[in-house]
Amino acid sequence: MTLSRLDRLIVVNVSPQVLRASMKLVLKHHIYVADALQVASAKKVNSRVMVTGDKGLVDIADAEGLKVLYVGTHS
Repeated sequence: MTLSRLDRLIVVNVSPQVLRASMKLVLKHHIYVADALQVASAKKVNSRVMVTGDKGLVDIADAEGLKVLYVGTHS
């Protein structure tokens, strides 16, 4: 709730539009539906930055025109 009040978190409804966009991403990038849903949701709200700990998702989000902050561990 604190992140939401500080405009650091946006909760996006899973609308038919977001689901369709997610499925297109699944087919285009061969990714999991949950990952596609995250990317599609970020695009829908014109997110300034998408945060992820999934290195593979960084490349896909970048290819989709999103600015990405990777918070995973460096190994």
